[in-house]
Amino acid sequence: MRVYLDDGDNNYDAGDVQVGEVLSSSFNLSSGVQQINCDGSTNCNTPTSTTRSYLLVLTMQANATSANPNAWQVFCDADTSPTNFSLSDLSDNPAMLSTSPSGGVTTKIMKSAFWRIDTTTQFYTSPSLVYDTYDPSFPDRVYIAGEDGVLRCINVSNGTVLWTYNAGAAIRSSAFAWYDDYSGLNKPRIWFGDESGYLHGRVDEGGSSTSMWTSINACSGAQIRSSPSIRGYNCPSNCEIRLYVGCYNGSNSVVKAYDAFNGGAAIWTSSALGGNINHSLAANTNVFMSCDDGKVYKLLASNGSVDGSFLTSGAVKGQVVIGGNIGGSEMWIGGGNVLYKINSIGFRDDDYNTMTEYGGSWSDFNAGSSIYGSPHTLTLATSYIYIATSGGRVYCVNRNTGGLVWQYPSSGSIGAIKGGVYFEPEVAVYFYSDDGYVYALDPDTGNLLSNWPAYIGMVDSPSVDSRPMAISVVSEENNGLVVSSIDGKIFYFPLQ
Repeated sequence: MRVYLDDGDNNYDAGDVQVGEVLSSSFNLSSGVQQINCDGSTNCNTPTSTTRSYLLVLTMQANATSANPNAWQVFCDADTSPTNFSLSDLSDNPAMLSTSPSGGVTTKIMKSAFWRIDTTTQFYTSPSLVYDTYDPSFPDRVYIAGEDGVLRCINVSNGTVLWTYNAGAAIRSSAFAWYDDYSGLNKPRIWFGDESGYLHGRVDEGGSSTSMWTSINACSGAQIRSSPSIRGYNCPSNCEIRLYVGCYNGSNSVVKAYDAFNGGAAIWTSSALGGNINHSLAANTNVFMSCDDGKVYKLLASNGSVDGSFLTSGAVKGQVVIGGNIGGSEMWIGGGNVLYKINSIGFRDDDYNTMTEYGGSWSDFNAGSSIYGSPHTLTLATSYIYIATSGGRVYCVNRNTGGLVWQYPSSGSIGAIKGGVYFEPEVAVYFYSDDGYVYALDPDTGNLLSNWPAYIGMVDSPSVDSRPMAISVVSEENNGLVVSSIDGKIFYFPLQ
């Protein structure tokens, strides 16, 4: 529960000033009353003969309308005639709580239609939804790991933490979750690395339990910063499921391949690559690594040898995106300020052995500031590709020509967008900005569909590319966004 002083525009936005807060963990109801005090600053004073407007913002549990009781009263100062509220009074839009020196409450409260988990750690990782499952035993589970070394499994429908696993070291490698029906396990497997160089594998047993698959000292003290990648190798004739992980020693990185099932047996180690590996993408016969030295490296999945690279104008912070036909003839890379399109080296079997600039009608798109996160597109769903920048803009680019389709905002900028974008075809483009909002844009026009305030305390770390929030997934069953924050919060925004 929070109180904000409105900045005068009658909207709940980044210009409002927080003047009071009570976290749910600190609720102390006395005779059914929870008091929230102003912080004592001048923002709490209402001068004589003036009126100030404040926002009272409540975060409620899912299905709050079914709770009993579900009504309350609001007193402002010494007001002896409280205003009564029930959940049916609430709206999905911001509404003002106006006060005068007499303390009268004149309007209603904003509805907060999402759950939030508050932790005491920080998250430099994105939530991961378990993929490829139709098993009702594992509905909408999301996995997220933090600086406290704890991997959390959360029920998306209600925000319940189902189980936790302590890796023993800070985690800045986003978990990769996959429903394994290939080996006959028929349960989710979760892989992630930690700052001490260990690669962890867990099995979600359902309910509130997890079991160990393996824990490997993969990097001998070097750090694992990127999410592991998993992919079948030599498929379909003699398919092996391989796991690829990058090890960073502070100056350069190597890639290691492991058997994803048989005890995590080591297969190969690559030669040194430049800088930290930010993202990896495994194809059937190749593995692509996005690095801080401005290059994307192509490694042969057979033995880890470097079989090509592409140099961009700056650090490659996001994953490469492969599209086009089934042979994977196109690839997009955001490096520095520029979006590139290159000849890829095959999403499946191929015989390409160089990475060259794409010709034809394509022209590189210069976004004017660093491209963060991965470009987003879907081959069959759109002819557009979406990127976000540290300069506070989202761009929609024609993926065939590199021409600008639209930008948001159309002029000026909002806060830096360090977590990239998430695109759901025919629905929206989602992202989080440093201005404290989660946004949804029309994917065809760039028009603002909605935004949700999610004010957090910004924390920077000199050793990590700080990402205030990371949007992960749209949950198919519960139709919502799961969002993690660097100050230890996990949000769920339903999109109904």
